[in-house]
Amino acid sequence: MMRERKLTRKERERLSRRNDIIQAARHIFAKRGYQDATLEEIAGTAEFGKGTIYNYFKSKEHLFCAILDETFDDIVELGKRSTEIGLTAREKLRNFAVRGMRYYRENRDFFILLMREANQVHAETRNKNIKRVLERLDDLLNVIAAVISKDIKAGKIKSFDAIGISNIFLNMVHGFLMRNMIHLEDLTDGQIEAAADLIISVFFEGISNEG
Repeated sequence: MMRERKLTRKERERLSRRNDIIQAARHIFAKRGYQDATLEEIAGTAEFGKGTIYNYFKSKEHLFCAILDETFDDIVELGKRSTEIGLTAREKLRNFAVRGMRYYRENRDFFILLMREANQVHAETRNKNIKRVLERLDDLLNVIAAVISKDIKAGKIKSFDAIGISNIFLNMVHGFLMRNMIHLEDLTDGQIEAAADLIISVFFEGISNEG
């Protein structure tokens, strides 16, 4: 197995500065909105000169797109890590639902910004963003489908189309988040876990009380 190359100090410093800019931009975009956010304020928040930002991002739009990419990369990675825990699909999907809701809660302001102002970027860039987001969501869908497929093969879940029912599950989680987005930051861990339990119960057992 090839050993991963250790980063040099200069490379680590560059990654650290880039991350500082990303975090500052998340804060300013969420606070000001895309249109009113400026690179000057982002640079000031990150405690860099404006010129430093141009060493990493060629424009405000480029910076916004980088945040978008990293956000959905995080969500896919969260899905992979979440589904490594637990023995059954039920346990793995509950773990994903809880962690996913917590991630949205922690990044609530940025997700509200995406819904409200993503159309402010140039049309060509917006179309590329949509394509990238859909690709990452497909990756997440495949992660969930792999978990469900395993239990289908084991006879623990009915022989449904794994992609189709994975999409239903993700829409249930997404629906809860959209319904509670405005008050998401006020939800406690206990409330999030209760919501995840409800979603899991309905997903696996349904709502009918008939035999």
